[in-house]
Amino acid sequence: MTVADQVVKTFQQSGRNVKIKRCYQLQESDISHDIDLVISLGGDGTFLKTASMVPDATIPILGINTDPQRSVGCLCNRKIFFANKDRDIETLFRHFERENFEFFNRQRLLFEMEQQVSAIKHRHLSLNEIFVAEKEVAQVSIFSLNVNNDYIGKFKSSGLIISTGTGSTGWLYSAKRFTEINVERALAKLGAYNEPMEVYKNIAVALSEQTVFPPSHKAMYYFVREPIQGKGFQQEGQGFAQQMEFTSELIDGRVNIDGMKGFDVHLGDTFKVTLDPKYALRGIKFIV
Repeated sequence: MTVADQVVKTFQQSGRNVKIKRCYQLQESDISHDIDLVISLGGDGTFLKTASMVPDATIPILGINTDPQRSVGCLCNRKIFFANKDRDIETLFRHFERENFEFFNRQRLLFEMEQQVSAIKHRHLSLNEIFVAEKEVAQVSIFSLNVNNDYIGKFKSSGLIISTGTGSTGWLYSAKRFTEINVERALAKLGAYNEPMEVYKNIAVALSEQTVFPPSHKAMYYFVREPIQGKGFQQEGQGFAQQMEFTSELIDGRVNIDGMKGFDVHLGDTFKVTLDPKYALRGIKFIV
């Protein structure tokens, strides 16, 4: 908080108009088109919440990790360490004054849902991923999918992940990741035994990183987790898409958006997820 307060104070002393909002107080109405720049001061959680409220790519956002010793801050493009805060903040403002930065886009998902019983409508933007499954993790999730307006079938599984390129290095990567043991066992089945562990590791990394794609990629990736074999159920469900519709046969399910927002999903509920460049988030990164 000391670092964040000092960044805000420095902006104010530069003569700029500054509007300050605590993360827990932030509302979509706080970010309007008369704002030139949004700055998220905190970690990835703060950035994700702020990013979900930026309406479109006309308003750029900069993430600053104000506590790098505790937070990884993968989504933040700048770090300010407490011990070096005076120097780091001075460097930050020097970059701004010299316009030593460039813009880039992170694609976002538009989530739209109307609940059957309550008729409540939900509309939210997602920067990382959307996950839906039964609340009881040991219970199978049953649902149907339409992808790019084509019905691809019904699934019985442990849930569905829908990810952007930004989120592809996180939950999606973990769910699809190959391990050294996976590779070692597969090669042994093919007759290749006692390879150096470095070989298994390199192959595992190469296979796992096939799922990673750029934040600017104009498609989302959907992945049905652990599909269960059974008559009438699809055995495989994954791939890129621009639009998809989920029809629930969940009894007591939950859809989670970026690990922050969640809504109950029950039998007969449907929701639609769309990736369109008009929903992109405009990020900032410094050139040096």
